[in-house]
Amino acid sequence: MKTMMHNYPYILSFLALTLCACGPQTSNQSPGDTDPTGPPELSDLTGEQLAATTLGPDPYEIGTSWYDYTQSTHVLTPRAHVYGLTRGGELQGIFEIQSYYNERGESGFFTLNTRTLNEGQWSDVSTLITSKNIKDDNICFDAQVRESNCTDPDAFLIFRIVRRALPDAGFAVKDPGIFLLSQYSDNPNEDQLIFVEADAINEIDPTELATKDPRPSSAANPEDSRVGWLHNSPEGQPVDDIYFQVTSSLHAVLWKTTQIEHDAEAQTVSISFDALCQRVQFNNQRQFDEESLQSFTITLPTTTAYSATQVTLCDPDQDTATSGEQHHARDTPYSGTWESDPAFDWFVEQYDGRISLRLAPGNLLWNWSKSEAAELQTPSMQEPLDPGAVWDTFY
Repeated sequence: MKTMMHNYPYILSFLALTLCACGPQTSNQSPGDTDPTGPPELSDLTGEQLAATTLGPDPYEIGTSWYDYTQSTHVLTPRAHVYGLTRGGELQGIFEIQSYYNERGESGFFTLNTRTLNEGQWSDVSTLITSKNIKDDNICFDAQVRESNCTDPDAFLIFRIVRRALPDAGFAVKDPGIFLLSQYSDNPNEDQLIFVEADAINEIDPTELATKDPRPSSAANPEDSRVGWLHNSPEGQPVDDIYFQVTSSLHAVLWKTTQIEHDAEAQTVSISFDALCQRVQFNNQRQFDEESLQSFTITLPTTTAYSATQVTLCDPDQDTATSGEQHHARDTPYSGTWESDPAFDWFVEQYDGRISLRLAPGNLLWNWSKSEAAELQTPSMQEPLDPGAVWDTFY
């Protein structure tokens, strides 16, 4: 693979030695290889530390990490994982995914093995097959792993389709993902998920499982996401970091926050960004053109304690044009029920005047400013990083 790296040989060499190859590798897989996106490592890294270490997605509890993918057959095989659902500090149900196919071999129908807590006693293992196809509609479950309406207060999990960028393959795919409905909520400690590896659900002692720590996730608070708070206080200046992102529209992007401005009279807060967009083209990847640098502003109301919007970062129909378009603004948490049309790249959220940013599922991000590579080349929007160097490092 040839890339235009002549301006940055030193940064490429350093990155190759210091960073792991953690991105999707679909185009290079041999039959039987598994999808390397996998569940995020359970570690003590904050979201910011994770973003400084490698290019990757926000750490959703399950997301699309529940399966292995075989390229030769395109079959999704559930991993040997058991998940525990904890509500209000009490483990109420556990489940494993047995299959993603019905008896006719049609994909989109989940078969789950479950156990639930009833009056202090754990049930025997039961088998549940989803009543509809996830490709047709979202499917929700309560904490005892029973199908429920997604608007029901008892709803806990949502099974839904999300877009995932595969930069090395040159396209994005629609993946079946699993998310907590408390994702992006203002009471993140109410619902939590525990994750363990096990060959079968009947090998797990639920009493022992209840002692495990919840899986770290961007559901918990902004610090757990790869971007997090854009400033340190409601009236503070924006964090001066430059981020490298791959979007679900297959654009490579450099962006930074330039200004956060409160308007007391209008009761709004405006967040301004600079961005460079460049469509991913692995065969002949161009460098970012600093002359195509564009700015855009996101505005959120502060009339309520919480407000949010979905944002498309780059124009999906153009090679280098920035979009910054807002979609589906709310004054209540999105939870797991965000809108997927049109495709978007960010959740921008306002909490009592303070702004946080999280990635849409499937987007990949690396904090260039916080990485060790920044010590060799000072991050700059005017002398931007060569995306080809990043491809060769992470793929």
